[in-house]
This record gives sequence, structure tokens and C-alpha cells, in this order.
Amino acid sequence: MSSFENTLELKLEILHGDITEMRGALSKLSEAIVKLALVEERQTVASIAMDRAFSALERIEERVSVLEKTSIGTARTSSWVDKVVTAAIGVLLLYILKAVKLL
Repeated sequence: MSSFENTLELKLEILHGDITEMRGALSKLSEAIVKLALVEERQTVASIAMDRAFSALERIEERVSVLEKTSIGTARTSSWVDKVVTAAIGVLLLYILKAVKLL
């Protein structure tokens, strides 16, 4: 073999090695892209789930707010009812005491 053929053969071997390395790199790149797509899909699903959770939380906050407002009104009403019942019991006791002539 001539030195030209040897040089050509050596260059072809180097080129073949480079192509083999490129195939390996492309394979790894392809795997990385697939993994990246999976991560992106999972993030999308998680984002949708978080949106649903925040919507549910907002609805719960609205319900709690309504209940708190109702609770304040109920507490006021309950306080007034307690005072009226106490006063009625007091008046009844006075009436009974007067009827029995203890007062």
C-alpha cells in the first residue's frame, strides 16, 4: 500500500470514529429530549392540579367568609335572646315572689 492509501484509510477510520461518536451523542441527546418532554408533561399536570386546588381553596375561603358573617349575626342574636330570657325569668320570679307574698 502506498502512503496515500494509508493516509486515506487512516482518515476514513478517524471519520468512522467521529461518526460513531456523533451517533452516540445523538442517542444521548434523544434520550435527554424524551426525559425533558416527560418532565414538562409532569409539570403541566402538576400545574393543572395546583390550579384546581387553588380554585377549591378560593371557594372554601368564600364559604368560610359567609359563615363568619353569619356567625357574627347569630352571636348577636343569641346574646339578645339570652338577655331577654334572663329578664323574663327575673320578671317571672318577681311575680311568683309577689304572688306568694314574700315581697
